[in-house]
Amino acid sequence: MNFFKYMTLFLLIILKHGTIFAQTFTEFQDPGIFEINRVYPRVNLIPENEQHKISLNGDWKFHFANHFHERPVNFFQLKFDDSQWEYFQVPANWELHGYGYPVYVNQPNEFDNSQIPKVPELNNSVGSYRKYVQIPKNWKDGHVFINIGAIKSCVYLWVNGQFVGYAEDSKTNIEFDLTHYVKYGKENQISMQVIKWSDGSYFECQDFWRISGVERDIYLYYTPSTYISDYQLNATLDSTYKNGILDLNLQISSKGNLKKQKQHHTLELIVEQGLPSTGATDPLQFKKAIYSAKCVTIRDSLTSISWEQLVFQDVPVWSAETPTLSQITLNLLDSQGKLIHTLKKQFGFRSVEMKNGFVLINGKPIRFKGVNRHDHDPYKGHVISKESMLQDVLLMKQANMNAVRTAHYPNDPYFYELCDRFGLYVMDEANAESHAQGYGAAAVAKREDFLEATVARVRNMYERDKNHTCIVMWSLGNESGNGICYHKAYDWLKSKDPNRPIHYERAYDDYNTDVYSIMYPHVEYIAQYGAVKREKPMVICEYSHAMGNSCGNLSDYWDTIYKYPQLQGAFIWDWVDQSLVEYDSTGRKWYSYGGDYGHPEGIPPSDKNFLINGLISSEREPHPHYFEAQRVYQPLHIQEVDIEKGLFKITNRLDFTKAEDAFRFFYQLEYYDGEKVMKSSPTPILLNLKPGESQEIHVDYPEKYQQGVITFYSTNNGGNACQGLVMANNRATFYLPPNFINSKKEKRSNKLISLTKTEEYWTIKTEQIEYQLELQSGALSSILWEDEEYLKKPIELNFWRPPTDNDIRDRNGVKAWKQGSLHELQWECTDREAKREGDSLLIVYQFLKGINPQNQVMVEAIQSIIFSADAELEIRYQIQLSEHIRTVAKVGLQSGITDQFQKVSWLGALNETYPDRLQAADIGFHTAPIDQLFHQYVKPQESGNRALTHHVALQSGSKEILIDFNHTLFNFSIYPYTDSQIENALHINKLDPNSYWTFNLDLKQAGIGGATCGPGVREPYLLKDKTYDFTVRWRFRDNHNDPVAERYPISVSTPSHWSFTPSTISVSPVVQSIGTTPLPNSRYSDNYPVALYDGKLGVCGDYYENWLGYISDTLEIILEVKKEINWETLSLRFCHDPNNWVLCPQTIYYQTSTDRYNYSDAKEVKSSIDPLNKKNNTTEIVLFNIPNENKEWIKIKVISAPFLPDWHSNPGEKPWLMIDEIIFNNVKTNKQ
Repeated sequence: MNFFKYMTLFLLIILKHGTIFAQTFTEFQDPGIFEINRVYPRVNLIPENEQHKISLNGDWKFHFANHFHERPVNFFQLKFDDSQWEYFQVPANWELHGYGYPVYVNQPNEFDNSQIPKVPELNNSVGSYRKYVQIPKNWKDGHVFINIGAIKSCVYLWVNGQFVGYAEDSKTNIEFDLTHYVKYGKENQISMQVIKWSDGSYFECQDFWRISGVERDIYLYYTPSTYISDYQLNATLDSTYKNGILDLNLQISSKGNLKKQKQHHTLELIVEQGLPSTGATDPLQFKKAIYSAKCVTIRDSLTSISWEQLVFQDVPVWSAETPTLSQITLNLLDSQGKLIHTLKKQFGFRSVEMKNGFVLINGKPIRFKGVNRHDHDPYKGHVISKESMLQDVLLMKQANMNAVRTAHYPNDPYFYELCDRFGLYVMDEANAESHAQGYGAAAVAKREDFLEATVARVRNMYERDKNHTCIVMWSLGNESGNGICYHKAYDWLKSKDPNRPIHYERAYDDYNTDVYSIMYPHVEYIAQYGAVKREKPMVICEYSHAMGNSCGNLSDYWDTIYKYPQLQGAFIWDWVDQSLVEYDSTGRKWYSYGGDYGHPEGIPPSDKNFLINGLISSEREPHPHYFEAQRVYQPLHIQEVDIEKGLFKITNRLDFTKAEDAFRFFYQLEYYDGEKVMKSSPTPILLNLKPGESQEIHVDYPEKYQQGVITFYSTNNGGNACQGLVMANNRATFYLPPNFINSKKEKRSNKLISLTKTEEYWTIKTEQIEYQLELQSGALSSILWEDEEYLKKPIELNFWRPPTDNDIRDRNGVKAWKQGSLHELQWECTDREAKREGDSLLIVYQFLKGINPQNQVMVEAIQSIIFSADAELEIRYQIQLSEHIRTVAKVGLQSGITDQFQKVSWLGALNETYPDRLQAADIGFHTAPIDQLFHQYVKPQESGNRALTHHVALQSGSKEILIDFNHTLFNFSIYPYTDSQIENALHINKLDPNSYWTFNLDLKQAGIGGATCGPGVREPYLLKDKTYDFTVRWRFRDNHNDPVAERYPISVSTPSHWSFTPSTISVSPVVQSIGTTPLPNSRYSDNYPVALYDGKLGVCGDYYENWLGYISDTLEIILEVKKEINWETLSLRFCHDPNNWVLCPQTIYYQTSTDRYNYSDAKEVKSSIDPLNKKNNTTEIVLFNIPNENKEWIKIKVISAPFLPDWHSNPGEKPWLMIDEIIFNNVKTNKQ
């Protein structure tokens, strides 16, 4: 009896630790079983020697089952007939090859998660793989391992019909020891079964395509029977930060009966110090620095050996600026002195520590100029080539980046080798995001059944990547809430690596993060944090959401970051668009995003293009905002001191390197001297700048010029000391101060100009040009130049742009613009006068009104047009906007011009620019084909604006129309589509060019911000003014090489009897006083308390304007009404918007009083909807009506919903209460 008892106990222990296990196919539903027989994670041991490894990439026999229950159950048996199976390439994602289809959601799970930790079996696809491989006979004396680089979401493995093991964690290497399963010198049958969803999928709710399969390389490899099985290398610096200290701990594994015979081996350590590279991609060079050998007696299957505190004098120190690598070689020799195993590892000497509230690298508090990077290929999905990884790293270095976050999972090991080599600080992040379960009580972070799996994912990352110099910070995961799971993960990781800081954004002020991290903060928030000395520095793990036309405010962030030392940098979201390349039936290329392939039933809808967030396209072409990041991150900061005197200041923003050691610096002048554009030779500037230092420089301007620019730029200094900076870019451009003294002024000619009037048009004729003025709208509708029509659509005032992704979400964007009907204004001319100035000038004054579909006047304008016989046109606009217009997209003109114009020249910004994205303007004299000026974002939107324009010229052969804003800098854009075409197209192949160009000339453009995820356009870049005044000039020239002459100006005074109609907003006449307890949250408190009765209604989803916001169980409103005003009922307007965490009240109670102290009994008014019911998961306005009881005082108690309900994506969190107005119905004044 005791025998059976002990045997049962023994078997239970064996099963628990996974040394023997028969698959039950329940493992993938059990978070407590995340691996069986998996080799404990360790450094990458795949040998370089081709004789000792076999790639399993390539063709496998493959079967795809749509549902778990349809999978083949005995396919791993040797005699299984797979002749009807297809061949399938590995690595590859199934869904990109016709097996299922790609699904994209951001925060939710892509499956029914109601049975957590279990996943559905219906629609849970299974891929079954079979492959035969010959194992060399001479491998028999050693170990054979399989290394699966990445596989999603879990894998069962069999060899020769025997079950080997099971594993989850789709983004770190999975290894199994096949030594006792394979046949040597013979063919071996390897079978894998990969399940799309497992309990591990609750950790893999990242913001990317939800696709499956083998995603990285698979290898078989051989090691000798005794081999170096793992090692930990710690190469740091002493307190002087000059001398290197090397600690090395390694393990030697051996098989066989070691108790009968000891094994005597020798372990050699060779350390070679690195030499700086002469170029970015040149081969690394080393010099031998130390040789050490140890005799090793191996008595056990695992033997530990260490070298401690090896000191190296004056080592080359590794940093992102000087990524000099050294190299260790470990040689294991048997008792006869024969080499049996060797390992090499490149590393750098550098220190990382937390000290006095800073992250210090090599003793200095650096700033992370970072970006988040997803694995993505436009053709292969999550299968990334080495060439693509190298391209990413080189583009990052060219963008002046020094840091990357592996969002949100460990990357391929080769990526870290590149970061070691080229110099990028890495925040290495575990494969753990459980966004769908939110951050409240239901968060995975708080579930003990996921505790061991959480720690294991952090363990897998650390053990594989621990020896990479580039990793200066670990991250426990992303957006998973915080609780016991991440407390334990932090504790485990800190015990393994006490030096490198640990990041976890959801920990905030909790102990389990060493830096204070936050996502998408406002500039004002980080300034507030930085202004006070804190225990932890701030590292912003995500900011500047790069979706579509984006990354406004970037320079504002970094002006603030450089102002406060404890703001230690930020990581842009994110690096690359996750679009997939497709071709339509006509062969036109387009780029897909979420929902384009279908979407499963029963889960939240696709988040569409919310994964198109890259600084670069999926095909690695930089977007315009890539260059903005490049300029903001550049090491040398150049700014004006006194532009009139030619004084500028240069600041070295490098952390370790003198500017002159890395760069040669120059300036160059380009200017128009009245005859032609001149360009000076580059003038060198001698720099003498240590890190953080500044110096002023003086620039001599040319004696004779009208307009011009100065460009500062750098080149690599040609040395080899700063190989981390050889791809760095420094560039800044500035306008020279205006110099009108040298401008030519010519008298106007005596040529004749005529005016012909009809009921519909006025026609103005000169010798060369005939203009037509449309009387109904007041628009200039035709320009015939030498009998050719150059105007295809009228020149009209315009305040609208095709919305960017940010505009759609920004509270001051599309919602506000559409409230003002800016997209559908119809223009009427209500008055007109004509006036002659001699025979050669005609001035037409028109009073214009922009009217919305409700027949309300939203804009009034006085348009003064000067027609000149000298082939010139000048229009002045004096504009008054209605008070009902909160903000506008732009202020300017739009027209359609003939496609005979194919080229454009301008003085202004080379690149796409907006008022909050100007650092990459690269001002200068430029010429380009018109069809190259519109940037094709994946989802069409506003694009191609050139800010800071002095003048622009449209060119067709020898003809040119030269346009300026009378010495005021302006914006222009030009493209072959209408705004509505751009707005309505979902993909670029749906944009069909017109036979004319849409041409925009804008006095002002609103900023673009980053409201898709984060702050919108900041206040300085909003267009909130109600009045605007500008003048636009057109000059028609037959030879655009002629010098530009300034005409003597004409004074224009508008008719004195014209005036704008003042527009006012009415405030409720009923309210005497009002107050609330508590006060509204400071974020949503604009115009309190008048906002409750000012007549301005809010828009659900846009809570920063006209709403008051509260986060409280109850809200009390005390209202005093005027006695002399009568009314029937009052209505309280609340928003119900669960997706934005806003719930309407469940009920309200009201009481009335004549003296404010003695109130009537409370009466209840229930909500018309139940805010906690899932069927009410839509956005709507909810009214609560209270009858008039003829009392002056009304006390209202609002009962909020206590929490976000279980069906919500963030259950258990506190909801917001949003009220925008108290409306009094049927108001009448009492007769006295």
